[in-house]
Amino acid sequence: MHRFELILSHQVKTDQIFTKYAQAELTALIDEIGNDATGRLDDMERAVRELLQMERAWVSKNEAASIKRLTWVTFIFLPLMFTSVSSPQTSD
Repeated sequence: MHRFELILSHQVKTDQIFTKYAQAELTALIDEIGNDATGRLDDMERAVRELLQMERAWVSKNEAASIKRLTWVTFIFLPLMFTSVSSPQTSD
């Protein structure tokens, strides 16, 4: 965006059609448009970063729930597995 702004400003300043007043007015307008566009792009970038941060938080929450589930399954079945392996099964 900055390069486009520079090209337009240079064109306005070097063109002989415009009066000095018109050149100053157009240069100010170009600067204002550039600043507005830069501000809007910064706002969009900030919004995208916030959305990505929210997505990461959601993924983290889901992973924590999965780990909690895995912990409970291990807490119950691991001792049962050791118990079944350590006690020999006898058949009559």
